[in-house]
Amino acid sequence: MFGVPSNLDLKHFTGVECTQVCLGLHQVQIHFAKAVSISIEGRWELCDSNGEILDQSKNLKQQECMRLHVIVGRTVVETRIAAPKSITIVFDNGLVLEVFDSSHEFESFQIQPGDIIV
Repeated sequence: MFGVPSNLDLKHFTGVECTQVCLGLHQVQIHFAKAVSISIEGRWELCDSNGEILDQSKNLKQQECMRLHVIVGRTVVETRIAAPKSITIVFDNGLVLEVFDSSHEFESFQIQPGDIIV
């Protein structure tokens, strides 16, 4: 599917704690309690509560360090959909993860449960 649908069901994220961040050459996986996860192959940005970018998707070989780990142990308090461009996950410490549908040709992210592919 291309584009984030406006009716995308993100209810599984609310109230769950991030338990793991996995880094791969072409993918970032973020796992939460209750078997909730998002696997990201597209563009993403992690911002603080003032909108300053703390971390973002880059070629792993070009990135000296990552800060995405700061969401581990944090609980999701809100989700937002900006169809057709992105979803946003807001954590209890004010950090904001925005995940973009950044490709017309390939998958940008997958969400579990539900086998949702964008």
